[in-house]
Amino acid sequence: MVQSSLKHPWSTIVTCPDGDVENGDTVVGVLLNSVWNRQEDERKRNENGKSVDHDLSGFSDTMQRFLSVLQKCHDDFWSLVPSDINTVIYREISSVGVPWQRQGIASKMLNRNMKSAKSMGIDGIVSATTSHANQILLAKNGFECLKEFKYSEIQNESGQKLVETDDGSNAMRINFKKIEEF
Repeated sequence: MVQSSLKHPWSTIVTCPDGDVENGDTVVGVLLNSVWNRQEDERKRNENGKSVDHDLSGFSDTMQRFLSVLQKCHDDFWSLVPSDINTVIYREISSVGVPWQRQGIASKMLNRNMKSAKSMGIDGIVSATTSHANQILLAKNGFECLKEFKYSEIQNESGQKLVETDDGSNAMRINFKKIEEF
């Protein structure tokens, strides 16, 4: 995930100088973005029978099931958007540390570099949001929820729920916004 996010200039790290010269600045927010391309995904699917974003080996069964839902978001995405959408920025991870939340940092990270993204052929932004706060942030910023994956449906072999949230979210959402709407 990190490697694919660092291939393109769309990821952001927000720091706060804390005067600690030896240890550097404090990281207060991170937005890791990768790029999805419709033709590349179709090529991968034709070669491998599927388009796989991440190697799941080595992860626990629970984590593999959760990551498989993220993969399902990717696999379903192209059928949910118009055919003229070909290249998108995918928000892999968006996080702001608790002491710095509710100060507009997440909104600034969300909107940063969108003019240059448009000029470089990006058609839109897609995000699979798991937290209630991110779902609200994206809705307020004009993102459309394309599909929900209910947490109650993410279960192990014995039917036990694998995802329990503490923030009021009951589903992962795949959200999209066209680049010209920024």
